[in-house]
Amino acid sequence: MTTGHLSYFWAPWCTRCTAVSPVVSSVAQSNDLTVEMIDVEQSPDEARRRRVFGVPTIIATAPDGSTYRRSGSLTDTDLQRLADFAIGDGSGRPPINLDEGLRLAAGVALAGIGIVSSTIGLTALGVLLAFASVANRLRRDRYPSS
Repeated sequence: MTTGHLSYFWAPWCTRCTAVSPVVSSVAQSNDLTVEMIDVEQSPDEARRRRVFGVPTIIATAPDGSTYRRSGSLTDTDLQRLADFAIGDGSGRPPINLDEGLRLAAGVALAGIGIVSSTIGLTALGVLLAFASVANRLRRDRYPSS
């Protein structure tokens, strides 16, 4: 049976990467996943090919080949979510990111307040914020990370 794996893109000068590296290894080991550690300075072509523009970036690949990525600051919960996705069959969409969820909720709330108070600027800001969250999610689903 094929198992999923994590591709971890990092750089030696990145302080967040040095903080996250041991946690990535620990999560992968406890979930029986393989980890591919890719130094973006040593392998810039691979980073470009996989569309990695910031570090740290982790791409989880499920056994069916579907992917889910996270970049920037990563919490233990984010790493476990990536591991859970890589372990599963990948048929379900990855869960919504916290920042996407907060943007969507704030956008809907602002649009609602703008509509109730008849403030076009507030309504437009809310709609734009909600749209940005949904568009980000759709882009991520439509253009896989690998």
